[in-house]
Amino acid sequence: MSVYQEIVRQDAAIPELLGGLPAEHSVTFTSPDETDLMRLQVQGALPLPAVGDVIELHRSEVVVTDLTTRYSRDGTTGRPLVHTAVAVRELDVP
Repeated sequence: MSVYQEIVRQDAAIPELLGGLPAEHSVTFTSPDETDLMRLQVQGALPLPAVGDVIELHRSEVVVTDLTTRYSRDGTTGRPLVHTAVAVRELDVP
């Protein structure tokens, strides 16, 4: 079975979206040693930085080094689930 067929098979096994539920989006920010720094979870979508962007986490500037997003659905409600992992590192100090 191809990867595409497997995606279609798994998605078809989940019920249709009930009542137009908004996506649930979580974003986890991690340090270079993979320590979780902060996690945000909302109904709807959060804006995402790009690799190389300088962002602030609790008033501390960091640079984004990697970004991975996973998409799925809740097996009971069909609600879209989105999880993004954002790796960051300290800014270089001159």
